[in-house]
Amino acid sequence: MLKQEDGKWCAYNEEGTRSFGCYKSKERAEKRLQQMEMFKRMKDNPVTKLVMKVKKAIGGGDYPGGMPLQLARGLCKKFGADPGFFTRCVNSDLRLPEGYDRKGYCAELHKHCVGKWPAEHKQKKPCGNCSKKALRLVTKK
Repeated sequence: MLKQEDGKWCAYNEEGTRSFGCYKSKERAEKRLQQMEMFKRMKDNPVTKLVMKVKKAIGGGDYPGGMPLQLARGLCKKFGADPGFFTRCVNSDLRLPEGYDRKGYCAELHKHCVGKWPAEHKQKKPCGNCSKKALRLVTKK
């Protein structure tokens, strides 16, 4: 449900007891309600329930896939350092619970072990004199 408070639109649950945030526009508040409905449907989804059961069964920690810390550390050692960590993980014989996305799982594991997402190390910093180099190339004859 939506309520207008102090010139802003606030999104609430059906009972009106829990706020999901207040927004300047009604459209944004409606979008937030739609998002909350999506989360509600995801929670009731049988695949999501299965994933939650697996996470609970294997430790339910904050590590990739809810795995216990010791297992995460072991996988960090198994796949080695970056570069190539993500590729080695994806191409490995690692058995994941049904419904897990291998690339997504390996990306989470990469973030946990290396401290960066897989593509972050590829982003180059702009050089300090790039504009000078470009100017020299343009003005050269």
